[in-house]
Amino acid sequence: MPGPVFLHGDRVELRTTEQEDVEFLQQARIDTELRTSLMFVLPQTREQVEEFYENSIAANNGDANFIVCRDGKPIGEASLFDIERDHIFSQGEYRDTLFYGLLRDEWSNDFVADQ
Repeated sequence: MPGPVFLHGDRVELRTTEQEDVEFLQQARIDTELRTSLMFVLPQTREQVEEFYENSIAANNGDANFIVCRDGKPIGEASLFDIERDHIFSQGEYRDTLFYGLLRDEWSNDFVADQ
């Protein structure tokens, strides 16, 4: 079950990502179209996703990771990277980067415009 609501719109909400969400995250990492929108090229095992959770999400490293939910049910994920670091683009590194992906069944629902 995703964590507390961080931000809510009319139809979707962003909830904090919790350890219990690793199974959902792993499903996203094996879906070819979803994982590439999240910048993961290869599918990931549960062990790899658990390691990602521990080293990136739970590490409180200045990034923000959310589960996108509709009616309390996970339908995708969103992550903001490098939001507390220097805003200068250097040596090919991304700065202030947003990645998001929704389950395929949710693509035509126009949630990006949700307020």
